[in-house]
Amino acid sequence: DEELCIRGLEAKTKRGARRRRRNIERAIDVVFIEQERQWDINGFNDALALARMYKKATAQCSMQAWITAQKDAQAVQPRVGDSDPGANIKSCSICTPTSHQPIMRRGSLASQGSVDSSRSK
Repeated sequence: DEELCIRGLEAKTKRGARRRRRNIERAIDVVFIEQERQWDINGFNDALALARMYKKATAQCSMQAWITAQKDAQAVQPRVGDSDPGANIKSCSICTPTSHQPIMRRGSLASQGSVDSSRSK
């Protein structure tokens, strides 16, 4: 009766997949718009300017990834005096029932239909 969390599977849910797809499409749109603008003005593309536009469009995603990585790092750091280095993983702030990603029992994610199985592999 092992408890698991859905951490890392966010993009496999319908909501997470939609969010990820929107973020990707937004970044692509920003770059294409800038690319067209440059062609209209200069007749060529400035790769560094395109890279800056992409970086700006994805800044929120990068920041969220960094925050999540910091939480992950804190969750797996052994506490002073722990005899079992993995003992604190169950109590991590990412997977606790009070956070937005509840602890799940094995198989419960698929049985609830939360996984977006419509995507082809």
